[in-house]
Amino acid sequence: MIDIALVSYINTRPFMDGFEAKIKDREIRFHLLPPVDCATHLHQGKCQMALLPVGALAQFKNISIMPNYCIGADGEVASVFLFSQE
Repeated sequence: MIDIALVSYINTRPFMDGFEAKIKDREIRFHLLPPVDCATHLHQGKCQMALLPVGALAQFKNISIMPNYCIGADGEVASVFLFSQE
């Protein structure tokens, strides 16, 4: 079982779908939490992976970061929308 902590916002849905598509041979349990609780879950060993606020990285000494993946924007954002052709 792989426990993954993700923020409880709609913009994390692509992460969930991606993990489910790529990690087929093991069961996944998602913990949908406020951002600060994702860091707490990882720090307390309640999950093996977490989507963290960048400010939370300083509290970890030994952490592996997955490059090229984030929820972010280049400039000001008034709201976030997720669109799909499916």
